[in-house]
Formats: sequence, structure tokens, C-alpha cells
Amino acid sequence: MHYKEVNYPEGLERILRDDTMRGLYVYDDETDVGSASGPADMSGRHRIDYVMFREGSLSNNCVLQPEEVSFIAQLASLTDHVPFSFKFSSRLDDCQGLISYESTL
Repeated sequence: MHYKEVNYPEGLERILRDDTMRGLYVYDDETDVGSASGPADMSGRHRIDYVMFREGSLSNNCVLQPEEVSFIAQLASLTDHVPFSFKFSSRLDDCQGLISYESTL
């Protein structure tokens, strides 16, 4: 939001598609453990919130498989947050056989 290269949807999209550029504009430091006591030593620009995925966390019969991650660049000049979405495929196993369906979260 504070850099002209990413202050419009097309520029932000270009940055998000390039691993090197994404590292310059989006990623911050490598923090293994979060703390409310203050920012990390290398902090100052942006922080990535991680979404953790653990198979079997919903139900023993439900199998989720991540398929794709998408960044949403349309809000480039309106916020310093980069929304993203996940697409999962899911499968329910039951005693009588396999019941399959797909959904997006």
C-alpha cells in the first residue's frame, strides 16, 4: 500500500506472482514463535499469518486435500492486507464404501 509498485491491482498481482518480488514486498522476518511483548528484531514491513492444515482434524471419515491458493489483488490501494483463498477437495469415507464430493472453502 505504501509502495507505488503495489498500490494498484495489476501491480500487486504482478508482485504476488513472482517469488523474488513477493519476498521484497510481502514477506518480513522468519518468526517461529509469536509474542505480544513486541515486534521481532527484523520486523517493520509486513507480517504473514499462517494458515495451518492438518489432515484428520475435522473427522476421522473426512479427508481434505488442498488444491490451490489464490491471492486477491483487487483491494491493493485500499488496505495493507492481502486476502487469499484456499480451494480444497474433500472425500468422506464410510463403512459401506466411498462417498465422494468436492467443495471449496
